[in-house]
Amino acid sequence: MFSPGTPEYDLHPEIERRRTEAWKRIVKQYGSIYAGTDLTEWLRGQVVDTVTLVGYMTNNCILGSAVEAEALGFATEVLSDATGAINIANKAGFADARTVHTTLLALLNSNWAAVGTTDAWAAALNSHEALPGSDLGTSAPTGAERATLV
Repeated sequence: MFSPGTPEYDLHPEIERRRTEAWKRIVKQYGSIYAGTDLTEWLRGQVVDTVTLVGYMTNNCILGSAVEAEALGFATEVLSDATGAINIANKAGFADARTVHTTLLALLNSNWAAVGTTDAWAAALNSHEALPGSDLGTSAPTGAERATLV
């Protein structure tokens, strides 16, 4: 899956059409885009402080990259409608793709990333504002309150 030379690896034709030589392309072997690549150095060389994550899978690459970015000093944004997850089943349990996706987005937004839709991200970008996120100090009591309503 996602190996160079396979259809899963290729960019969507619309994205490929927009690609320029200024774009950085990496091939990674770990979940995080930073682990084992030169992306951190390249981003710093470009004076980038915020990375927006899209793609597949929320439960692997998105999660790993967002968590690692914190220690590297990058702010992270995740586009909820431009990411996706898979159904997962193993000895620890089962979770359907929707539950995996929404749970991880809530988790990411509570600490490691600002999560929003593509439209919200574009609006924030156009207004030169950060995509709004949350924090654990707000998410935890709000979650506790909401749990009592269920």
